[in-house]
Amino acid sequence: MKTIIPLEIIELEKHSFHLLVNAKVNDVDIRMVLDTGASRTCFDLNYLIQMSILPFDNKTDIKSSGLGGNISESALVLLNTFQIGDFRMVHYKAISLDISAVNQAYESVDVDSVHGILGGDILHLFRATIRYDKPCLILKTRKPDVLNIKF
Repeated sequence: MKTIIPLEIIELEKHSFHLLVNAKVNDVDIRMVLDTGASRTCFDLNYLIQMSILPFDNKTDIKSSGLGGNISESALVLLNTFQIGDFRMVHYKAISLDISAVNQAYESVDVDSVHGILGGDILHLFRATIRYDKPCLILKTRKPDVLNIKF
């Protein structure tokens, strides 16, 4: 099975492009940055708290290196559902952290906020292909009923 997801390509500066993808968390639409250099998918902690999704583990051993090499604390959250295209994952354990620096960069060039970063864990799991000529993300695998990623 495969699903094709449209991508939005934005140019932050001349020759500096970011790819944005739509997804859903608990059936609420969100926007994410597709980041092939990010090892793990993560979600904005502040946004999840606004959605009443609270961390269940504030003391993880997971450290996250972000833009500019900054290291930030992270927490685990449990999402009822996380959906990208036709792939819906239930009881998805996710990493949450403060991505306000990303949103500040977007705000400075009049781009709407994002709620997460789609990283290499999901891209690898779904054997992703990125098409720049028809801006889309292609995910390939069988449709999972339950996906538990071990941290």
